[in-house]
Amino acid sequence: MKATFTLCAAAALSLLISSCSAPNGIVDSAVDFDDNYPMGYYHKNGYVISPYKPHNIMNVKGMTSGHLARDPSTADVDPTTGKPIMKTAKIFRIPEPPARKAAAN
Repeated sequence: MKATFTLCAAAALSLLISSCSAPNGIVDSAVDFDDNYPMGYYHKNGYVISPYKPHNIMNVKGMTSGHLARDPSTADVDPTTGKPIMKTAKIFRIPEPPARKAAAN
């Protein structure tokens, strides 16, 4: 019984660690690189403006252009816990950062 508890605890810990590795928990690896979603708008280094109202600025550091992200402000709220249901959040694509201007000579 102790071995079963240890195994369950280890599995739960690995799930917790893996779920915390994505920035803001907005990465959805099941739908990466899909052109059927609208493109966000580049804001600053590592930040994107959501294409959905209220057009929040979101931290997407660690993600590359073309990846898909979820906008937590568009998610339905669980009435019992008051927390957003992330699988209901709208999905958008991370834009390509603008090209850097060549240094003037």
